[in-house]
Amino acid sequence: VYGSLARAAKVRGQTSYVAKQGKKNKPRGCTHKRIQYNRRFVTAARFCGIGCYRCRGGTTARLTLS
Repeated sequence: VYGSLARAAKVRGQTSYVAKQGKKNKPRGCTHKRIQYNRRFVTAARFCGIGCYRCRGGTTARLTLS
């Protein structure tokens, strides 16, 4: 054991407290499916053929494969 348990929460104790912020709920149901479809097929069709999964990743991967 390299450090004692007394020093275990050193960094957490040093950081200042920040209250949690409220987040928007993620879309569910039909809305989520529509967003998935647009992400996979509609926007991907601009770079490759319809339904092409080669275009995943960064712009460098997209430029070299298509």
